[in-house]
Amino acid sequence: MLNRDEVFRRTNNGRDVFWHYFGQEPKAGRNFQNPFVGKQQTPSFNLYPNEAGEWRYKDFATQDEGSWLDFVMNLHELNMPEALIRIVQDLGLTDGVHYEAKEPQPSVVAHRNTARLFHATYRAFTGEELGYWQQYGIGPGILGKYGVRAVEQYNGTRANQTAYTITARTNNPIFAYDIGEGFVKMYAPYAANKAYKFTWPTGQPTGYVFGLTELSSRQSVILLAAGEKDAMALSAHGYAAVTVGSENVLIRPELVTELKRRCDELLICYDADETGRRRAAELAEEHGLRWVEWPAELLPYGKDAADFFRAVHRQELSPDLLRHAIDNARSPLPEASVIDEQQAVEHTLPTFALDAYEQLPDFLRRACAPFEGHEKAVMLMSLLGILSGCFSGVGGYYDQRRFGLNLFTFVIAPAASGKGVMSFAQRVARPYHKKLLHKSNEARTAYEAEWQAYNAAGKGKAIPPSSTPPPHQMLYLPGDTTAAALMQALADNDGRGIICETEADTLTSAMGGEHGKFGDKLCKMFQHEPTPLMRKGDKLYLELERPTVSIALTGTPGQLPRLMPNAENGLTSRFLFYSFFQPHIWRSGAPNGRRPLEPYFDEMGEELIRMIEATPTLDEMGTGGVNITLSEADWNRLDVAGQAGLLEAVEAAADAGASSAYRLGLIAFRVIGLLTTLRCYEHGEVPSGQMQADAQDVTTALHIMEVARAHALHVLATLPATKSARPVGKHMQKAGLVAQAVSMKREGMSVRQIGKSLNVPHSTVQDWFKAEAA
Repeated sequence: MLNRDEVFRRTNNGRDVFWHYFGQEPKAGRNFQNPFVGKQQTPSFNLYPNEAGEWRYKDFATQDEGSWLDFVMNLHELNMPEALIRIVQDLGLTDGVHYEAKEPQPSVVAHRNTARLFHATYRAFTGEELGYWQQYGIGPGILGKYGVRAVEQYNGTRANQTAYTITARTNNPIFAYDIGEGFVKMYAPYAANKAYKFTWPTGQPTGYVFGLTELSSRQSVILLAAGEKDAMALSAHGYAAVTVGSENVLIRPELVTELKRRCDELLICYDADETGRRRAAELAEEHGLRWVEWPAELLPYGKDAADFFRAVHRQELSPDLLRHAIDNARSPLPEASVIDEQQAVEHTLPTFALDAYEQLPDFLRRACAPFEGHEKAVMLMSLLGILSGCFSGVGGYYDQRRFGLNLFTFVIAPAASGKGVMSFAQRVARPYHKKLLHKSNEARTAYEAEWQAYNAAGKGKAIPPSSTPPPHQMLYLPGDTTAAALMQALADNDGRGIICETEADTLTSAMGGEHGKFGDKLCKMFQHEPTPLMRKGDKLYLELERPTVSIALTGTPGQLPRLMPNAENGLTSRFLFYSFFQPHIWRSGAPNGRRPLEPYFDEMGEELIRMIEATPTLDEMGTGGVNITLSEADWNRLDVAGQAGLLEAVEAAADAGASSAYRLGLIAFRVIGLLTTLRCYEHGEVPSGQMQADAQDVTTALHIMEVARAHALHVLATLPATKSARPVGKHMQKAGLVAQAVSMKREGMSVRQIGKSLNVPHSTVQDWFKAEAA
């Protein structure tokens, strides 16, 4: 039997244990529902690695905490040896393991654990329920073959021994996948809370494979589908398919061997979203398989096999598209000439979840809607940068200072990869930019006319006009500028403006010119710090008291180091990055019924004008405007995510990583403020006074923060470090935490408060102080 240390090592320090039981990759800062209690209004169950690298859990609502092993012991009410055996079995760590009990080794489909007792009342399918399945081509015969039943009501007992009862309703039907041996998986397709869409009231069986026993004789091709509904839809249309219930479930080598034995080729057929493509590529490389890449024609109708057959059922797509995709399944290893190591890393970087786009305020959601894949992400990143410079009177207090919403965003991708979508984001704010220019030109024309009239009348015969010409106002500031011109433009614009360039080299060239070198000023402007400029030659002196600049850039990987020469460059930690590699695929320019995008975004531009002009602005004293605030629970969520991100960033990139992690907290707060402002208009209201952010917008901002952190660490890894850069590692991470603890102690915080703030046991903090005293 494997001991604790060996299981710890073979589960990546306990990380794979959480991945298996939660069904998704554990990431520090991601919030889960507490599996030991009922539904939480604000999930605060966190998974994180401690200073020793061991994965643990903590619920900040109930103060429950423990290790990966404690989790399994509590979840299944087992002692330590029993929990270790359960983990070994559940995660398929049985290679080389010998048990004392001399029982035959189970097959890949045997259920090696015991179902929890529960009771369900089943009934016949209603016409509406059969219609739900029929839209995917799944009839009563397929439902019967796979043991799918309609549920009237079921009840059971949670792991903490509390009883519950769930009742189906007309608008919320419940279906049961009867797996056998007492195991049942419940499927509620219309559940409002996605956490209750799929549930295992009996507990999940070990080695769960849906559809394996339903396979007939040897097949030419077996498809490994994403979920049960996909597998049934494929089967209904003549394809042999199985699933392990989720794309994030680890696939055991024994299962791959068994499936290969039953067919000529095993193909992965996961969803067409980013998670599905990433997991398909990972599994393909790990097990030497090919994967089915869904055609682009599917994307307007959905992302998976069931969605595909629903579109076929409606005669919106041809069934031949799947056969073609199977015949042209992708190989696991791309050709070296097509994708290099750097691009391979970018290919697996996380992107924004499709659900996150649906949760955006309506204005952002509509702006992103015409695009798919990375182009959708480019639109979101670009528009966040641009819109952050449109509402100068909106801000809030973060770490005892008032900040505006301004963001710096940078999309990095090879040429012709789709980052040109930024031009549409730029187009959204161009109507307001043109309105400001037109107003400024009219004021300048009137000013010049006054002087002409004064000069014509002769001195002494009229009152002279003002000696100061009206300011030349605009929204977009050119990136091809000098430091003096930039400062003057900002002075004319009440200290605000947006730099938006589709080629980062435009800004790089300007900053490297004889009168450029304003990178340090951009760093100050990000924080609204007073920014002076003085040049001896023309005796110029300008000082911006509270500049508010937003930046939206796109560029190639080669342009990045020219703008940010090293990881310690001040600009690097202030940007929100998104980096990707897009395979070169020909894109037809034929209309094919697609609507022109210019008029679409011009209309959104007119809508934006109305929002900008209705939003309160700050007065000359810097007061008034709109203040964004968060609930106490949401502040806690932001702090938890930030602390977890700091640990990851320090481990990955030392001081440079820490700088990025610290500023990501402020960036997330600014994104929250922007989403809150747009949400206000979505509800037909005008922002005013103090507004508390909606919890959903906080969740969306934290998701953006999580993705951005991964891309920022990737960017830091591509940039050279300075000679003074400190080494990276767990010892440096611990040293940083100890230094923070000492500082907190000097401020009068207790050991328990420090431990809670740093997310480490208070006993560890006590040990640090003892070592410091010694």
